[in-house]
Amino acid sequence: MKILIVASGFTGATLPLANRFSQMGHEVKCFNFVQWQLNSIESIDFDTPKRIPNGIPRLLSKSNKLYKYLDESVDFYILPIWKRKRRMEKMLVGKIFTWLNSILEKKYAKCIVEEKADFIDLLIHNERDLVVADAIKKAGVPFCISYHEVLAGLTDNRMLLPVVRKSLKYETPLVLHSHNTANDLVDALGNVILRNRINIIHFGAFESYLSYGDGRCPEGLPEKYLLYLGHVHPYKGLKYLYGAVQLIGDKLEDVKIVVAGGGNDPVIDEMKKTARFVVYNHFIDNEELVGLIRHCQAIVCPYIAASQSGLVQTAMVYDKPVIATKVGAFTEIIRDGDNGILCEPANAKSLADTILRFINRDKPFSMFSTPDNLNWDIIADKYIDLIKNINKER
Repeated sequence: MKILIVASGFTGATLPLANRFSQMGHEVKCFNFVQWQLNSIESIDFDTPKRIPNGIPRLLSKSNKLYKYLDESVDFYILPIWKRKRRMEKMLVGKIFTWLNSILEKKYAKCIVEEKADFIDLLIHNERDLVVADAIKKAGVPFCISYHEVLAGLTDNRMLLPVVRKSLKYETPLVLHSHNTANDLVDALGNVILRNRINIIHFGAFESYLSYGDGRCPEGLPEKYLLYLGHVHPYKGLKYLYGAVQLIGDKLEDVKIVVAGGGNDPVIDEMKKTARFVVYNHFIDNEELVGLIRHCQAIVCPYIAASQSGLVQTAMVYDKPVIATKVGAFTEIIRDGDNGILCEPANAKSLADTILRFINRDKPFSMFSTPDNLNWDIIADKYIDLIKNINKER
């Protein structure tokens, strides 16, 4: 069977799946949209072409670290597009970039359809993905739509992303990667009937990060530390992490709290003044991400709200436990006392007690057995069952 995976980034979840399909004997091709000059964790690292793209997918170099992770039989294609500059969209230059992208998107969609695949897994995340969906639907190729995010906001504005709402018109099976995200989708629409189209298929460990070896550590990294990693935003609950550390005080002993990621939150300025914190307030690329995780004692996710963070799946690769709040999909993939510890959200005291529980544990967290729903072999089987059901209904 010929299977295509079309996405924008999210390589941590798509590359292992491509490998499993290939190992099962299927022909697999991946197509990945990449915006020039855009920094993004889980993005594809590649040498930016010097010329304007001609609309033909560019095969990733064999020397690329992520490509080395893939099975030799998996073909991977880059679909480069211009970075969208919203502030310039009303200006002539912005309109030119928009026009160029529209041409590229249609050409890429045509290339994908001409592959004559037996099945396409299309990850919907941006408006350009709808151009591909239109072409696939028109060509009559069996496909499913996958969502990694469905909400425009996780706290005050829990409305659907506009692209998600538009994509529901295709009436094709939907794949969501947690029960939490599925509930968000159904609740936002107020449409219980939609559940008949939803398939819950979790993603496993983001093992493609192993391609980066030991990674790279920033200067001044402490010997013992708990790690907050990711975009800095108030809904990530950093103020509660700061409050928890104040409550713990000297009981932390020689353990530091490392906060790494770009973005803004007023509490960052307070953390920089506190000896217990080491702050790297800049974009963390894949090499640095690996270095930080490899050497930490645990990852801390003090989120107030969440959908389905990939941090647990990344931590799994390096056998690192995760201290997280009971929000989003954390409760689905963290087994308390095994691969992590759960605490109450928006509660500095609960987080402080949980951190102390981890530091004072009687025995170390050992490598945990992967539950079935996070096993890539079983995940691939679920997709194949989905494909078979789609074909039966055609």
